[in-house]
Amino acid sequence: MGLSGGTFVLAGLQLGWVPTAQAHAVALVLLAFVFPAQALASVLGFLCRDAVAATGMGVLAGT
Repeated sequence: MGLSGGTFVLAGLQLGWVPTAQAHAVALVLLAFVFPAQALASVLGFLCRDAVAATGMGVLAGT
């Protein structure tokens, strides 16, 4: 959910659906919604011993 939300928001900004003046709002959405969801998915992945998916979500959350 976090990955699809982040992809949709950034794609909307890059395709011009969201005005470039709203780039700060896009950044806030990414920080408030996408980062916590991906970080939680990473932690839960490590707890479930799925290191590949957890590492992928951790890298995406960190970047």
